[in-house]
Parts: sequence; structure tokens; C-alpha cells
Amino acid sequence: MEPRGSFEQTAFDSTTLAADPVAPMHEYQLVSFLGLQSASELRSVEAGGTVICISRPARGIAREYPAFQAWPDIAGEPLLRIIAALSSYERSASADAYGFFTSSDDLLGYLSPIEVLTGRLLRPRAIDSEVMKLLETPSEQRLEAVIEAAEAFAACRFA
Repeated sequence: MEPRGSFEQTAFDSTTLAADPVAPMHEYQLVSFLGLQSASELRSVEAGGTVICISRPARGIAREYPAFQAWPDIAGEPLLRIIAALSSYERSASADAYGFFTSSDDLLGYLSPIEVLTGRLLRPRAIDSEVMKLLETPSEQRLEAVIEAAEAFAACRFA
């Protein structure tokens, strides 16, 4: 399945992005980072399934955008391709995509997709030397590994 939608990533400024991948970004931050014109344009991109939005009405929060989707190794084409893989069986909800990105995956050596895509551990822990090799492979190979894991996740989730 081809990615739906597209956007241009603006220049990366590490001071504007959260160090925590699940830290919420406000919509104005994501609008700016993605080079969009407005919050309504962001909602259109979101409706197309190319941005992950978490809604937490019990906490009085209508929309939150996890920071990881603005990180340089994830934003843009990698995110679009992974969301397309997650949606290959049925349109995947943002909550499913968020869960996939933030959870360890046995197909990725019990690393999270965020860790594989960025090539670094998000929290210190002992890992197998074979798993360490995955983190050291070129970014395109790491992306392909995450896409395969996303397809398997979608197949199990919607079986």
C-alpha cells in the first residue's frame, strides 16, 4: 500500500523537539515542523492517516501529537511508509500506531520501532550482540526491518 499524503519537513532544530519520544507536541509545533500552513491543514493530513494523534478526553486534552513523529529519523517518508504498512489490512487507528511505535517488538529483538529507526537505545539496558548489530545497520535497512514488523503487527491485529 502506498503512503497517503505527504508533507515537507522543515530544517531540524534539536532545541525544539522533545528528548522523550512520547512527549506531547502541541499542534502548532507540529504544524511548524512539518511546514504546514495551519492547524486545519494538519487535521487534513491527520485524516489522511499520515500523522499520529492521541486524544485524551478524560484528561481534558483533545489532541496530542507524540514527539517521535517529528524526529529526523522518523519524520516524513519513514513515518508515511510505516503508517502505510500498519494500515495494510485495515485503516489503523492512531492508538494502534502509537502502541506499535512505543512498544518493544520481538521481530526487532525486543527493541521498539523508535529505537530501531533512530539507531539508539532510549533507556539503558543489556541487549544481545545480534540486536546491537541491528542498531548499527544503515538507516534504510533499519527502516525495512520496522516496516516488516509493522506488516506483521497489522496482520496479527486485524486477523
